[in-house]
Amino acid sequence: MAEIDAYPELARDLRFFPVQNDAPTTLTPAQIEQFNARGYIAPLDVYSPEEMSVHRAAFDELMEEARNGGGNGYSINGWHRTHAVVHDMVTEARILDYLQDLLGEDLVCWGTHYFCKMPGDSKRVSWHQDASYWPLTPSKTVTVWLAIDDADAEMGPCRSCRDRIYTDRSRLSKVAPKRTTCSTKRSSTHSTTERSPCS
Repeated sequence: MAEIDAYPELARDLRFFPVQNDAPTTLTPAQIEQFNARGYIAPLDVYSPEEMSVHRAAFDELMEEARNGGGNGYSINGWHRTHAVVHDMVTEARILDYLQDLLGEDLVCWGTHYFCKMPGDSKRVSWHQDASYWPLTPSKTVTVWLAIDDADAEMGPCRSCRDRIYTDRSRLSKVAPKRTTCSTKRSSTHSTTERSPCS
């Protein structure tokens, strides 16, 4: 796999930073250990089926708004700043509790991407380290993948490299760590949170 760096002109530290939390409040020590070993935690429960159907309906409305504006299934990007339903999702206490166990009390949601791969869409996403696409350093950040649709293998659900966390950037070309919390269902919303610089 070729190394991907969307910002080669920036001197960035893309190493994986293992979590050191001896007293997590929501995650178990085994989940923290899984995150440090594999770069992700799955599955994590957040919403009930009834709550997910509300989010699914809200996504349909957002998707319609994006299409009416000339966008597509990948256009709902950064809408947490202008749409309450996306803002409310990324400030959901059940999600933030997980994130605080990984990153600490002070969090900044610096981006959201609510997306959908529509039937017949041939777009592929190669294996990658999410941090390589973000103009941040150091990369003490996590991605939250929150699925609102069930998915089977034919639909191309989210997958992560297992047991491949490298702290040596030169090894990223071999296997890229994800540092992702990922459900086993199809990913349809994506928010990115980092430790606040004040912590």
